[in-house]
Amino acid sequence: MTTPLLPAIRDWADWSAIFTDADLWRPAIARLWTEEPSLAARTGVARVASLTAGFPGTCAVFIVNEAAVIKLFPPMVAGDFARERAVYRLLQGRLPEMPRLLADGVLRDRIDWPYLVTSFLPGAAWRDARAAMPRKQQLAVAHTLGERVRCVHDTPIRPGLGWPPVDAWPRLVATRLAEAPAALRAMLPERVASEAEALLPETDWFASEPRLLHADLTQDHALVSRQGDEWRLTGLIDWADAEVGDPTYEWVALFFGFCGQDAALLRAFLTGYDPDGAAGLPDRRRLLACTLLHRFGAHIIAGVLPDDARRELSGLDELAGRLFPGFDG
Repeated sequence: MTTPLLPAIRDWADWSAIFTDADLWRPAIARLWTEEPSLAARTGVARVASLTAGFPGTCAVFIVNEAAVIKLFPPMVAGDFARERAVYRLLQGRLPEMPRLLADGVLRDRIDWPYLVTSFLPGAAWRDARAAMPRKQQLAVAHTLGERVRCVHDTPIRPGLGWPPVDAWPRLVATRLAEAPAALRAMLPERVASEAEALLPETDWFASEPRLLHADLTQDHALVSRQGDEWRLTGLIDWADAEVGDPTYEWVALFFGFCGQDAALLRAFLTGYDPDGAAGLPDRRRLLACTLLHRFGAHIIAGVLPDDARRELSGLDELAGRLFPGFDG
């Protein structure tokens, strides 16, 4: 019997103690490479010589020999494995800045660890590089990102990949309509929470055809590299939170994450996304509704507005103004 090398994981507390520990994971990943000869052929990595932790997220992500990336899914989000693998297959060859899926499987230890292995993309996270970039180049990168995300949204969704289910968007809407009110009441004044609860069911969530969404376009999931005097988008990573839904749902993580509430960056993005749309900002009220519905919505609002600022809110319009500076009412 093979000697177990990894601890069993029961909850997020167990996971937080180990998921970035390269020294702990290196023997298990090295053994995986030995026991699965196809990995060497598919990745070009003959053996695991170096292992470096990637940016901390939800899963365990490690860079192998600066040539490939392995992502291992804990039991709490094991379902995200099939979702992310399906997205890679749907988008294969469509985005030059997307990693290539090289291998997938299960690392068997005390428990099973589903994994994906992708190509390694050099570059700095947008979070770290943006401050050093001239404003014009920031806007150019946002424009390119818009072009790429439009390609994602226009991707036909093929059945038979294990994800998404045919009712993905109605299911997400129904789940969030049931869950969101409690989270909003816990953090907003009663009047604002009541107005938010009224807005959610009166919004037409099915006005647009559901599209494939990245759904987590944060400052950590866009990579950029400097080529001469010019910065370029070089990576679009982490598809484990992908959804199928209304495109406006995509703008939530984009605006508060990648754009950092910068309306000009959002306009540049939208110019790339829809050159014929005259770079108009999305309807503020609909974007607010999508923020309230979003599964990270309460976390986003808490991150933008500290407790005392939320307590002083007089109504939903004031909340919208604080969340979306630079938008017309």
